[in-house]
Amino acid sequence: MPAWRRWSSRGHCWRIPSIRPRKHVFAAMLDVLIRASQVSQAEAVLTGLGMRIGCQSTSSPPPPQAQWVFVDAPTDFALDLHWALSNHQGLRGCLRFDELAAEAQPLPGLAPPARGLGRVHALLHACIHYYGHHRNQFKPLQWLLDMDLLWRAMSDQEQARLVDLSLEKGIAGLVAASLTLAVAHFGTPIDAAMLARLDAAGRRQRTTRLLKATRFRILGILEQAAWVPGVRGKLATLRAMLFPPAAIMAVKYPEGSRFGLPGMWVRRFVDALRPRR
Repeated sequence: MPAWRRWSSRGHCWRIPSIRPRKHVFAAMLDVLIRASQVSQAEAVLTGLGMRIGCQSTSSPPPPQAQWVFVDAPTDFALDLHWALSNHQGLRGCLRFDELAAEAQPLPGLAPPARGLGRVHALLHACIHYYGHHRNQFKPLQWLLDMDLLWRAMSDQEQARLVDLSLEKGIAGLVAASLTLAVAHFGTPIDAAMLARLDAAGRRQRTTRLLKATRFRILGILEQAAWVPGVRGKLATLRAMLFPPAAIMAVKYPEGSRFGLPGMWVRRFVDALRPRR
């Protein structure tokens, strides 16, 4: 189970990884990526270590991840267990576990057996995460700094491979936009012609639509469903997002509704029609 995002960027770019700014309530936090087929096995291991799921997602359908904390110290350490590199329906299959594991690099500052994403995959992930995971939310400037530091740490061959993979994976527009922001903020030494090439290719790629944030939540729901293959898959996703189970609605609306679960569904739908702040 390779450790990835936070330690990948820290281990490759930060001489003292602990100085990288972070914003969460935990004293320490770690992301771990596994195969989807290993979820039950990983859950058994974490339970045996005295951990439990710390917070339930209010998303429906649930994302391919779960946050685990120690039962006796729920704010000291959190482990985010992931079985896909991106939560977005259109990006989940972009970077698959086997190809990431094949080029994973040791993270000796974490533990001798630990491995993290290679520099090329780490930068690709940083770019798709920037637009795919938090499209309508605040994006910390440190994420762009991670991109800048990763780029500077890469060899010419790695930089060329990043361009090739961006084109091959259909994410050239996302990579071009992310790196353009890194250049603007940190003067990242990236050739303008290379950015122009990625940008031009991205205009023909579907994922480039993610650069434009949706103003209304209902549009985001429809968009997520549109990425799911097959009519049945799209309808199932719409049903899950518009009519989540009672347990999720109880977390989302703890005050409940005088009309029970149907009343909370109506409230969720009305909220989805309102513009994002």
